This record gives sequence, structure tokens and C-alpha cells, in this order.
Amino acid sequence: MAHVRGSGDGILRGRVVFVSVRLGVKIGREKRAMRIAFSDIFFTGIKYVSTVAIALGLLACGYVAGQTRLGQPKTIIHVVEIKWNPGVSEIEKQKVLDGMRQVAMKTPGVKNIWVKADRLEPRDFNAAFAIEFQNRDAADAYAESAAHDAWDKMYVPLRQASISIQVTNP
Repeated sequence: MAHVRGSGDGILRGRVVFVSVRLGVKIGREKRAMRIAFSDIFFTGIKYVSTVAIALGLLACGYVAGQTRLGQPKTIIHVVEIKWNPGVSEIEKQKVLDGMRQVAMKTPGVKNIWVKADRLEPRDFNAAFAIEFQNRDAADAYAESAAHDAWDKMYVPLRQASISIQVTNP
């Protein structure tokens, strides 16, 4: 294959064609315009395809990262639902929850607490709290502590009923 420099249109490959200088300039401009148009279309297509590929990649990464992974921790969750006696003031109710928080803070092995009820069954119950313990020993230490006994003496007279459960994994 022969390489010949033409009239300003870059390297020509193939047979050498003799044309007038005027015709060569015209053909060179047309080829250059066609190359520019082709490169615009080509690179626009590449940009579009790469943008779509990046978007799909991010979507796939988000999907994988957002998949639910269930664990079965060995912690113990202690949940209590409360139905207050009629006439218990909001201040007394808050003192009970604050007292539970204080007992939990003093007990080694307490990981988390929850003090706001979101949905309760039976519906006539008014409040709830939950405590997460690291293990059975921590749950027992909480229930048998002197601080819990003192808090219980304040709490029990204010409640009409309560439901208490503990949940863990095998």
C-alpha cells in the first residue's frame, strides 16, 4: 500500500490518483468535513454508551449494596409494653422512662435502648421500651440489680398492666 501526501487532506492510502490542484483541494475539504462529522457522531455515540454503562454499573452496585442481609445476633432484646393507670401524669410517665434509662446506663452489658413506642398491640397500651443486652448474664444482672429494684418500686404503682418479653437467637 502506498502512502502519498495529498493536497492538505492528510495521508492517502491506495492508488495514486492524479487530479488537478483545484479538484484536490475541494475533495480534501469534503473528506475533512466528512471526517469531522463522523468523529462527532462516533464520539457522541461513545459518550452516550459510556454514560449508560456507568449508570447501569452504579445501579448494579446500589442494588448489591442495598440487598437485605439478615443476621442472627446472640444479643437479648427485652421489650416491655405499658398500660398506665388512669390519671398518671406525663411527668410521672417520663420519670419512669428516664429511670429505666438510668438503670440501663449503670448496668454493664447493655448495648442499646429504645423508649418511643411506634405501634402497640393490644391497642389500649400506652407506652413501651426495649433494652438490648450483650448476653444472658447482662440481662440477669439488670433484672437483679438494686437499681432495678428501686426503679420497679416507682414504676409498678403507676401501671395498670404490662407485657414483658425477651427475644434472642439460638
